[in-house]
Amino acid sequence: MPVAAFNSADVFPDGVDVNKAPVRAAMDEIKTRLGEAPLSYAEYNTGLAMVLTDTGLGPAPATDGTVPVRFGRRSLRDFRPDAVDIDADTTVTDALHVGRLLRKKTDSAAVLTVNAHPDPAVGVSDSFACTFLRYPTAGDLQIVSDLINQHPDGHTRVSAGGMATLYVDTVAGVWFLKGETEV
Repeated sequence: MPVAAFNSADVFPDGVDVNKAPVRAAMDEIKTRLGEAPLSYAEYNTGLAMVLTDTGLGPAPATDGTVPVRFGRRSLRDFRPDAVDIDADTTVTDALHVGRLLRKKTDSAAVLTVNAHPDPAVGVSDSFACTFLRYPTAGDLQIVSDLINQHPDGHTRVSAGGMATLYVDTVAGVWFLKGETEV
């Protein structure tokens, strides 16, 4: 079904006595950042989830598989976890790891450093979360942090063949590791 492009002048009906300029400017900026809605949805299948990317390139099918699409700070690709392999010691960051599945497959041990930092390329910010998967034959996968470990038994490692979720609360200065873990 054809859809007309968004027109910021249509925000207010004719005859309304308000200063429309600031709202029109804001709507134009939103349109610039998110892109235009397509004029036709004919190329998309019924029931296909569509999202507006934050790149200014307009809408993209959430299932296109070409670029990870983010919902609520969680990266998705084809509605499967967007995975990254951990082969060596790694600093965990918002930019590379938030919402992702971090897989440990190799037999060498790896230490993951999780530190609070406002720069997403340097560390993690409040409400950071990711999931770890350690293959049964993989080497140790240990978390170290400048924040306080909240595991009741002080666990900092993911068990062999196990999965665990990491959640970071930088406001309280703590981190949680829940799942199949060990000291």
